[in-house]
Amino acid sequence: RRRVQNQSPVPAALAKFAPSEVNLTHSDEWNLKTFTGHLKVEIDQAPVRLKCVAVVTSKGKGCDRRFDWEIKSSIPIVGNMIESFIAKDLTQTLKKEEAIIAGLLEAYAPA
Repeated sequence: RRRVQNQSPVPAALAKFAPSEVNLTHSDEWNLKTFTGHLKVEIDQAPVRLKCVAVVTSKGKGCDRRFDWEIKSSIPIVGNMIESFIAKDLTQTLKKEEAIIAGLLEAYAPA
């Protein structure tokens, strides 16, 4: 469980459903034989659920990661807008995390 701030400004129409800062719980389960993970993100007091299938494949001296996210909101009418907002915010968050991981790998890679 962690508290996170949205990476994107919350549109006025969604302010009631998407505060600028939220508590979320992230869980994942991995099959180490198939390099496949099932991720789930729950956002406290938000009418939305996020699920993901992640696959890691070998590529040369490294690997590729593929994330297939499913984002669903239970709110009629504005649900699509909520899903789009979360998808955009999630994309920005994952890009930041990828940059951090790349920096760590570079800093700790054997010479």
